[in-house]
Amino acid sequence: MATDDGASTTFDSDEVKEMYCEECEKHGDGYTPAVAFCVDCVEYKCVTCQKYHKRQSKTHKIQDSDSMPQDFYLEKCYNHPQQLIKFYCSECSKEACKKCKDNEHVKCSDVNHLPTVASGIQNSDELKDLQQKLDKMTVYIKDTEKLLNDNSKVVHKQEEQAIEACKEHKDKLIEA
Repeated sequence: MATDDGASTTFDSDEVKEMYCEECEKHGDGYTPAVAFCVDCVEYKCVTCQKYHKRQSKTHKIQDSDSMPQDFYLEKCYNHPQQLIKFYCSECSKEACKKCKDNEHVKCSDVNHLPTVASGIQNSDELKDLQQKLDKMTVYIKDTEKLLNDNSKVVHKQEEQAIEACKEHKDKLIEA
């Protein structure tokens, strides 16, 4: 998981500067910088955790800091609050943490690591279409806001005219 100040959440606008060891975070050892990524476990590891992981899981593919993905996760799993959502099941159209993936999506054949699913999205037709629709919606919202402001001015002016007409009518009634 990555943060830029050691907090456990980031925001879309935050600049991600460093990946942190997920094993250390899980066990309450704080935020230790990650130097490796286990492709099989889909976890970032610090020097110490990587050392022990290599001993226990000799067949796992490990990426070093130069080749490990620079992604980060923001949401914790609803069912497993200690787990981060890292996977997406295309068959179920659901996000999943590691435990959910291992338990609820065992029979699913299309469960992928989120960065893999999201790769190439910057150049996708869907994103371009969404951006065009958002641009149109922005123009529509601005036009609607202007119309509301104009209508508000008209209503305010009508209110002032109604108050003045009431005053004039009252004055005529008092004079009579």
